Amino acid sequence: MKVLSLATVAVLAGVAAAKKNVYMCPGPNWTGPCSLFSFENGQCFDISFWDTLGSIGPDEGLVCSMFVEPGNCYMTQGNFNSGGFVSPGIADLTTWVQGSGETKAGYWFKNAKTVQCLYN
Repeated sequence: MKVLSLATVAVLAGVAAAKKNVYMCPGPNWTGPCSLFSFENGQCFDISFWDTLGSIGPDEGLVCSMFVEPGNCYMTQGNFNSGGFVSPGIADLTTWVQGSGETKAGYWFKNAKTVQCLYN
């Protein structure tokens, strides 16, 4: 039986618990002021403090979705979900067309209020 030292266990635990980041900008094509947000696995992150979301780029290893209701990461009637996207992300949400419930270009630019990311 192989026994790991406490130092090795601590290092491995730190790697497993490391947060991943998502870069977000209120303007398209990474125009700002932009911010880098840290996410825990499955965290529901309210971005309703921004009027628009123009660009979003998750770290490698994240699958993210946007929702329209502030602070709600459950797909319900009226709380549309963008569907999953990965790195390098979406540079221009004013022209991006995807997601359940809405297919108009620019929908997510004006309506993304919550982001949830899962470790892939």
